[in-house]
Amino acid sequence: MKKLFTIFFTFLVFICFSQNKFTKNFTLFSIIKNGDISEIKPTQASVVYDFTSKKITINKLDGQKEVYKITSKSQKSNASNGEKFLETIATDGNYNFLFRFLENRLMIINMVTRNGLVFYK
Repeated sequence: MKKLFTIFFTFLVFICFSQNKFTKNFTLFSIIKNGDISEIKPTQASVVYDFTSKKITINKLDGQKEVYKITSKSQKSNASNGEKFLETIATDGNYNFLFRFLENRLMIINMVTRNGLVFYK
């Protein structure tokens, strides 16, 4: 019985903490402005989502880093087409942004202007 409890507890801990940190690499991007999406252009960026430290870090091709502080709970959901995503709100110190991590892209939307950025794999 103890062995079964240990296995169950380990599994539960794994599930609870499995999405606390991950990195996604992207090779393309486009800009969202006034409801329009620009042409898709090449880039190299990695995005580190770390809920434990409450940070999202974007590492850009030119070596620059953008760090956002997570200010909300992260929620998993499904889009109307059935695609799964993880969504959270974070701030750069001036503005709040909605981060929506989908399977093959990341949308970053300014919550006031509704302008933003989309990274693609």
